[in-house]
Amino acid sequence: MNKHTIEWLKEKYDLDFYRDVLFKEDRHFKFLFDMSEDPTDVHLISGDPTFLGFEAASSIPFTTIRKHIETNNALAEVQGRKTFIEDFIRQLNKIETSEILSLPFKTNRQTYWLQMTFHVITKKAGRPALLYGSTNRIYDYTPKSILYYKRTHQDALTKLFTRETLKKHLNEPEHSEKAYGLYIDLDGFKRVNDTYGHQEGDVFLKSLAQVFIGEWEHNVIYYRLGGDEFFVYLYDFEEFDAVMKAREIIGKIEGVGNAKGFEISASVGLVPICETLDYHGLLNRSDMAMYASKERGSGNITLLKKHETIVSDYSDQFKKISKREIEKAYQIKFQSLKRSDL
Repeated sequence: MNKHTIEWLKEKYDLDFYRDVLFKEDRHFKFLFDMSEDPTDVHLISGDPTFLGFEAASSIPFTTIRKHIETNNALAEVQGRKTFIEDFIRQLNKIETSEILSLPFKTNRQTYWLQMTFHVITKKAGRPALLYGSTNRIYDYTPKSILYYKRTHQDALTKLFTRETLKKHLNEPEHSEKAYGLYIDLDGFKRVNDTYGHQEGDVFLKSLAQVFIGEWEHNVIYYRLGGDEFFVYLYDFEEFDAVMKAREIIGKIEGVGNAKGFEISASVGLVPICETLDYHGLLNRSDMAMYASKERGSGNITLLKKHETIVSDYSDQFKKISKREIEKAYQIKFQSLKRSDL
């Protein structure tokens, strides 16, 4: 701190830098906490915690802070309410030097969004340990940046993730071990739109999405690519289990259709996700595999691997088939993909 500036402020304006400038706003917190400690306590440097419903104290256990975080918020609608706090902790653990993050807190009066900057002071084993945090702004409404994030990453009709979110997740993968991508194209959906109108089609899509969302699994992530095309990101799945999950999803789609009196099924293309394959490469491969399934008829699954292709029909019998056989039978040109991708 430059002592000459502090003296100038005092002499010219009769203001104390620490009392009147740095720590003036009681609602703007400054704090320290050590991520490597278990349990973790947040140590207040300045700010009045009673504003957010906490007791007046110099330190607050993170277990107590968790209870005050509002998980029913616009950001959690996209990221998932059940994992919202854990996702926030993961973001803290990924900070290299500093990061601006927002977090909502619930009080008896209303919800307040705190925009905070976190600075890494020390690290242990390459991960943040001691962090310094400070409040930049406090909102008594959902910030526009959060609403924009929601519009960008959450499909307005189905509330599933968008194509843009899939691109972000695949280009910055957190899970690539035993991971698979499912490209899903609905069969019979166009007939519903043509016969009953787009409004009925929208109702079906919303009902299907509710089934996906309602049967939440931490390692199964759903996206709507647009129209009647969906994508599912699986991780921590063995190959056989990934194919069975694809079969299960087809069953859910048919079940929602049957409940509404529609004959709707799906064709699925399944590909392994690896770190060397980017968003466009993965989407191209899975789309090719989906098209191979569609050419064989509704309810089929095609697993496109590096050296072999496996197909599955309703009998759940698995058959290895060469790409040449698929190209010959279904006029699908896998050569349009890069040779290194196959």
